[in-house]
Amino acid sequence: MLGLGSGRRGARSPPLFFLVLALGAFLAFFALSYWISSSRSAELQTRVAGLDAKVRRAAADFSAAELQKHQLQLQLQSQLESHRDEVGQLGRRHHQQLESEARICNEEKVALNKNITSSTRIIQTLQEQFQEMQIGYSHLNQKLQELQKKLTYDIPHKTGDEG
Repeated sequence: MLGLGSGRRGARSPPLFFLVLALGAFLAFFALSYWISSSRSAELQTRVAGLDAKVRRAAADFSAAELQKHQLQLQLQSQLESHRDEVGQLGRRHHQQLESEARICNEEKVALNKNITSSTRIIQTLQEQFQEMQIGYSHLNQKLQELQKKLTYDIPHKTGDEG
């Protein structure tokens, strides 16, 4: 038996102690790696959660800003329509005032034209009457001169006849 045992002595398996020690080192290395990875993972998960919260807040802020923007646009559109209505009403009132003033001016123009026409007729009538009166005055003046001539002719002759 000596022969059997002596041939295996050179290929002897390492002692169990070294195997357990190597296995323990591997386990310690893997545990340390797992612990480091786990802590980094937790740290990264915390950062991701923080970034996710920021993204949600930004999305909520953006959505609130969009809602406010939409409300402001509706309010501005309402105000714009209100102002357009006011401008339209002012335009219509102005147009009505212009038409009313134009109608009043035309009525006054017609009245003045009638007044001018009647005044012109009166003036023509007065001129005709004045001409007739001048003619009448001229006739009367001629008669007066004729009578004065007769009187001046008759008076000296009558005084001479009496005396």
